[in-house]
Amino acid sequence: MYRAEIKGDNKSLRILCKNFKSRVKFIEGICYLEHPRFNSLNDITKISIFAIETLNNMLSILNFKSNEKVKAEIGSHITEFKKDGSKSTGVVIHMPVLKATASLLPPTIATIDKNGNVVKIVDPEVASENLEPYIECIAENNNVKQVFKYFNDKNEFNLYHNYYKIIEVIGGDLGGIKAIPKQLDSVSRNKFSDLTYTLNEDMGKNPRHHTEAVIKSKILPEMEVKRLMKDIIEEWLSYKCK
Repeated sequence: MYRAEIKGDNKSLRILCKNFKSRVKFIEGICYLEHPRFNSLNDITKISIFAIETLNNMLSILNFKSNEKVKAEIGSHITEFKKDGSKSTGVVIHMPVLKATASLLPPTIATIDKNGNVVKIVDPEVASENLEPYIECIAENNNVKQVFKYFNDKNEFNLYHNYYKIIEVIGGDLGGIKAIPKQLDSVSRNKFSDLTYTLNEDMGKNPRHHTEAVIKSKILPEMEVKRLMKDIIEEWLSYKCK
């Protein structure tokens, strides 16, 4: 069995291990990524490329689900382990290809009873849902891969452009953009209309025949746009990946 080394700070590696237990493991103090396909690939270059893609998929999921940065990369070692778990003689070396970042999960949440006692503490480093089903979903579904690409590549200059691209991908998957509010519960038809109008207006694609009052009434604040987009993506991902 081949395993690829993951490099990063201790907290980042711990978060990956906690959220992707079937793929990320510490062995003798080293963090490794493993995947059944490593053995069938049986080629160090191919394993390296696939390991990078798999780690990026994990980081994409964390990036979508949270806010603060986590840094990780595939390291310079791909190691072969015997069936008994011991290392084979010799370690295969490869050059690292890519670094990636993702985000941490929310702060610690405590549940307090009426007497002021803490009755439950949620681990801030573990997502509220199982993230592992998303790994193969991203790898195998091109639409999901495209949505994550646009989401991860967004910035202050292309924000609304990338959001509209996401709307196009999800709409195409559901049978058309107009099908989104019909098939997803996360947005009403009226609010979706305002959302698409806002995205188009920001890109200069809306006709200017509306009165200024109508335009102002349909334009959504950026925070609401971000919230609606996250809700739409999250519901669609649950539909596609669960």
